[in-house]
Amino acid sequence: SLNKLKEVKERWGTYNDPDDYSTQYLRQRDLIISICHSLGIPSLLVDKWEGDDLITLLSRFAKESWIVTDDKDMFQLLSPTVSIFRAMAKQKLQWNVYVGSQGVTSSREFVIAKAIAGDPSDNIPSVTAKETERKYKIGDISAARIARIISLQNEDKEKYFEEMLKEGQKDQNRIQGFIRNHDVYLRNMQLVDLSLVENDMQVLNTITAEIQLKAGKCKLFDVISKLGEQDIASIDVNGLVARVTALARTALFV
Repeated sequence: SLNKLKEVKERWGTYNDPDDYSTQYLRQRDLIISICHSLGIPSLLVDKWEGDDLITLLSRFAKESWIVTDDKDMFQLLSPTVSIFRAMAKQKLQWNVYVGSQGVTSSREFVIAKAIAGDPSDNIPSVTAKETERKYKIGDISAARIARIISLQNEDKEKYFEEMLKEGQKDQNRIQGFIRNHDVYLRNMQLVDLSLVENDMQVLNTITAEIQLKAGKCKLFDVISKLGEQDIASIDVNGLVARVTALARTALFV
């Protein structure tokens, strides 16, 4: 979000200029929200809450959730009751399958590794971004291994740590680089760790009431008219009506 970009700028003095992004985003946002409203898909807006935080809050109190997103930050929410559908990648992610395929013991390892390795697309710096000596730099593989140590129970942590150190000087340097920049890791976790989202019951009740009030009330002709403002000649209207009808029965837009 733009707020996160500004926060990173304040901390690091540089970040990807959001001007182009914000111009495009603001131009399209109102139209997208209007179309979603016509589809019976509520658009939830709560002061000082980001979309990621609202999704996290909702998923905690739902018996079962499917989050439709291609944002990899959401992977940390995977659990026995929370699954993800990546629309652009056409990929379904479920907790037991994802955790096994990624070689991690929990989805929490994902967010820890991201806080260590950083993510340029989200303007999250690596913990060793300011290290001048290459030997201390931490990449994705080393970040994943350090994340494993952090997430393990105490009785397993020391054993895994010792195994890493036995494998050579490189691992020792990476661990030393992490320790030298531990304050950066803690700051990064504040940016990416969704487990820090508070359980605000007043906010939960507000957005739940909004969902119950607006979800499923679909106005198809209104949708077609709004899309027509763009380029209706290129739209398969019959296919669109069928898809949005199915979407309006099940989807939630945050």
